[in-house]
This record gives sequence, C-alpha cells and structure tokens, in this order.
Amino acid sequence: LVFLVSLTLVLRFLVTGQGEQAAAASVLAKTLTLYTIMVTGCIWEKVVFDRWLFAPAFYWEDLFSMVVLVLHTAYVVAWWSGTLS
Repeated sequence: LVFLVSLTLVLRFLVTGQGEQAAAASVLAKTLTLYTIMVTGCIWEKVVFDRWLFAPAFYWEDLFSMVVLVLHTAYVVAWWSGTLS
C-alpha cells in the first residue's frame, strides 16, 4: 500500500509537475517502512536461522533489500541536504 501510494504521487509529480513535497514525503515514508521491514526481518532471521542477515534461504532477498535501502536512503539524504536541485 505504501509503495502504491508513493508510486502514484511520484508519477503524478513527474507527469504534471505538481505535488513535489507530497511525492518526496511519500518516499520518506516508504524508506522508513522499508527500514522497519528490514529490522523485523533481521530479528526473524536471527530467531529462525541464527543469523541476523544473509541466511542462505534469504540471501538474494536480503541482498536486494539492502540495495533498495541504500538507494532510498541516498535519495532522502540528497533531498534533506538540498542537493537534488
């Protein structure tokens, strides 16, 4: 749901040029949601597989989740620092 709302707001901004702050805020909300999912997933992996991250059964999921988190975090940092303009 967070992804779909964010996607809609970002696409609206890209097509119409309106709602930049709403689109950026939605990316922030999505980033915080991703961090929450990652932390709870790490706890679950520790309990089930005795590894915080990169248990063999979830290696690729964890790897791509890290890539997504890095990209979203870079965007949020660039947005807050004003380097996007």
